[in-house]
Amino acid sequence: PKKTSVLPNNLRHLRWCLGDTPQPVPQEMPTSTESDRDFLIYVKVGIIWLAILSGGMSTSFPAIGIPALTDAGIDLTPAQISVVGSVRQAGIIVGALVTGPLLDNYGRRKGILGSIIPGIAGYLVICSSGTITALCIGLLLQGIAMGMMNSAGAVYLAEVVSKEWRGSVTVARNVFMSIGLTITYILGLVIKGNIRLISFVALFIPTIAFLLGFCFIEETKMWAQQSKTGEEKKSFATLYVDFWKALTSRPDVYNPLGSSTSSTFCDTLRES
Repeated sequence: PKKTSVLPNNLRHLRWCLGDTPQPVPQEMPTSTESDRDFLIYVKVGIIWLAILSGGMSTSFPAIGIPALTDAGIDLTPAQISVVGSVRQAGIIVGALVTGPLLDNYGRRKGILGSIIPGIAGYLVICSSGTITALCIGLLLQGIAMGMMNSAGAVYLAEVVSKEWRGSVTVARNVFMSIGLTITYILGLVIKGNIRLISFVALFIPTIAFLLGFCFIEETKMWAQQSKTGEEKKSFATLYVDFWKALTSRPDVYNPLGSSTSSTFCDTLRES
C-alpha cells in the first residue's frame, strides 16, 4: 500500500522544490464569503421560525378569546363558540391550497413574504374591534397565514439548508409553534380579559418577521433554475410557432416538401 506523507506542509513544499515530491496542495481556509453565507442562512432560518412562532400564537387565541368576550358582556351561543374554534382550521386549508401555485409561479421569496401578510392583517382586525365577528375574521386570516407558512417554510428550508441540518431544522418548526402557543397562554394570564391588547402585543412578532424577511430572504437557486428552464421552454415554443407560420406562408417551400415526403413514404412502404 502507498504510504501517506505526514510531513508538515512547508517541508513538503521544500521537498517539491528539490524535485522529490509532487507539488503540495495548499490547505483550504474558510473565507469570509463562506462565513457570511452561513450567517445569512441562520438568519433566514430564524425568520421562518419567527413566522411559525407567530402562527403558533394564533393557535391558542380561541382559548383566551372566548373568555375575554364573555367577560366583556358578550353572550356567545354554542354555535358561535364552535365557529370561533374551527374557523382557523378552515383558513389553514385555504392557505395550504394556494401556496403551491404561489411558490411555483412567483417564487419562494414572495411566497414567504406573502404568507406573513395575512397573519399581520389578522392581528390588526382583532385589535380594531373586540367583537366576535372581528375575532372570527382575524382567526380566519391567521389560519390562512399558518397554512401558507407551513408549506412555504418547509419548501424554503429544504432548498436553503444543507442536508446534514435539514431534518433538525424541519423538526424545530414544531418546537417554535409550541413556544408560540405557550406565549399566548402566558399573555392571557398576564393581560386578562383584553383580547385587543393581546393581539396588539402579538402583532409585533409577524411584523418583525416580515421586515427581516424583506431584507434578508432571497430567492432560492432551485426555483431560479426552474424559472430559467420555464423561460427557455417558452422561448422554444415561441420560436416553433414563428417557424410554423413562416413555413405555411411559403407555398413554394411546403408544397415540394410535402410531395417529396409523400413519395418517400410510399417508396418505403413498397420496399417493405
